[in-house]
Amino acid sequence: MSAKILIVDDEIDIVSMLGSFFESKGFCILSATNGTEALKQVERQPDIILLDINMPGIDGLEVCERIRDHITSLKCGDRLRNENSLTLHLLTICAPLSRY
Repeated sequence: MSAKILIVDDEIDIVSMLGSFFESKGFCILSATNGTEALKQVERQPDIILLDINMPGIDGLEVCERIRDHITSLKCGDRLRNENSLTLHLLTICAPLSRY
């Protein structure tokens, strides 16, 4: 089974470009164009999240905080999955890709 990457950006062209690239490398792609969609997609347990910081509505920082809070509450609950399954690797895209 290939690793799942969640790509979150309010610019659809960026989501499409990154999705195409990583899909061509054999990854399973999940996508969201806003923070609310991202939080729903997190339920599908992506292995990596590429997250834009500057988005309207729920921004990337708020998404990170909500994911962190959710993981913390899961670790404190009675029914726990293997702690390793709760690890999320968050990579934030802070600058336009054209700079690189």
